[in-house]
Amino acid sequence: MKLTNTNKSMDQIFFIVYRALVVLSEWTGQSYNEINIIVYYVLTPFVFFALIDKILKKPITTVGWTVILIFSALIIDDFSTFSDQLFDGSVLFLRWFSIIGIDYVAASVLICVFLPACLFVFLVYWAFPGVFKKSSLRKGRIPEG
Repeated sequence: MKLTNTNKSMDQIFFIVYRALVVLSEWTGQSYNEINIIVYYVLTPFVFFALIDKILKKPITTVGWTVILIFSALIIDDFSTFSDQLFDGSVLFLRWFSIIGIDYVAASVLICVFLPACLFVFLVYWAFPGVFKKSSLRKGRIPEG
């Protein structure tokens, strides 16, 4: 199966995420690359770690992640240059998927949108089991309304 950017759904998802990052960039005054790095390398892992801590019932991973972020902030001289380099490395990684027939847009959507979304749903399911147990849809019943 070859996934190319001729897939309209992939293009639409890619464009929506791209535009959201551009808007965030404009609102904050940060570059697109800086916003991309903050969202995908700082905020997204933090949310995952917070959910993992909720599952573990101990603030282990968020504390560890915070320590790593503080240490990183102390040793990174120029966040803009750092972001550009990390973003370029991320692009190279995503382009590598062309070896198996997945282009940059499709790889971006699969790796940066679908995979984190699936992981988020899985972690939310385990972090808040009571929400799903009480759901009448989970029990096979359609709620009356």
